[in-house]
Amino acid sequence: MCLVVAGCSDSDTADRSPQQPAISSSTPTPTATHAPRQDPTPSPTPSPLPVDGSALSSLIDEIESTIRRAAEFEAADKSYVSTTDPDYELHSATVRRLEEWTAVVRAYVMLHPDDVERLMLQARVSYAYTSMTLVQAELAKIRGGFDAGARMAEFQKPLDHALELDDGLAEVHYWKARLYTLRGPYERVSDNIDSAIRSASRAVELDATNLLYREALASYLFRADRRSEAVAILGAVVAEDDPKYLLLTDMQQMPIPEEAMFDAQATIEQARVEAVPAVLSEDYPHPMLRIATYWIAQPASEIEEFYQRRWHDLEFREVIRGIEPIGTKRYIALLRDESETGQGIANMMISVLEMRDPVPEVQPIPVDDVISRITFMNFRNFETEGP
Repeated sequence: MCLVVAGCSDSDTADRSPQQPAISSSTPTPTATHAPRQDPTPSPTPSPLPVDGSALSSLIDEIESTIRRAAEFEAADKSYVSTTDPDYELHSATVRRLEEWTAVVRAYVMLHPDDVERLMLQARVSYAYTSMTLVQAELAKIRGGFDAGARMAEFQKPLDHALELDDGLAEVHYWKARLYTLRGPYERVSDNIDSAIRSASRAVELDATNLLYREALASYLFRADRRSEAVAILGAVVAEDDPKYLLLTDMQQMPIPEEAMFDAQATIEQARVEAVPAVLSEDYPHPMLRIATYWIAQPASEIEEFYQRRWHDLEFREVIRGIEPIGTKRYIALLRDESETGQGIANMMISVLEMRDPVPEVQPIPVDDVISRITFMNFRNFETEGP
């Protein structure tokens, strides 16, 4: 059994347009289990920068096609590819085209700053371009040549202006939330999650039946450890067997020690360390709803006792993966569906990394002699249905 973990971006919601019909989708969309499709007919070279609506309108189909291709790369966790990757040429061509389209749309918006539809297009193109170049940008940041905060602020400007013209545009609030959570592999999850929640909440308030907005808000609430709210937001509009709803419900039902502190950054990092598979699997979608990490100033034995109050037969098993650091021990336990109602936690793994005499400067909580990192990994399987 392997668990797919795709990137740090919003790939769970990146593969559909918010303009689709509320609650349902009538067109196929890319998923995180399929690599981008090769485009047999490359788009022509963009025309000189258009400054009027008709010239830009003639390019819309090509711009939208490039944005969709970027979304496919993002959903397949291939926002960055190496030079040896079969998709390298297509990826590079997509980046170049997005850079060109960004300039095209920006030039138009500079002369038509009150065109809300094109302001939205500018934000979407900017998002697509940034999602495809985050790794390179983050490496430049490490070398002192990139300011992620300044770039995000710049991309927010057209959306802010659109809201100045009309604050009731739900899609604009949704994209503001998306931009707040756009991050690279070396960038920490920051306070932007609170801003994302505010923007996504406003989008849901304005369009309460839009499934895409609710899914985004639920995922942000989950990242903020507001599990019950996440379940309520999504549960209001989906069936009880909806995969995302089930994953959120599983996490909501997991008992958490009162003293434990949620760590959004470690959640993403541990997802990559603990659960990146050798191949993608269609049976484990929505990876970022499957992982949650907490810190607690307790040894593994006390954590085991806590969970044995609910699952009497639960027992942590020590595992060794290569050479563990001195003073570190790793334990795991796998939960099956044992609830009396039959709707309980299925295939949830509890992984505990116990650290003796930890270094205080590098730990997120005050420490004494021992602390532990608890990571929950949900291996609930959604088997692919036959034709």
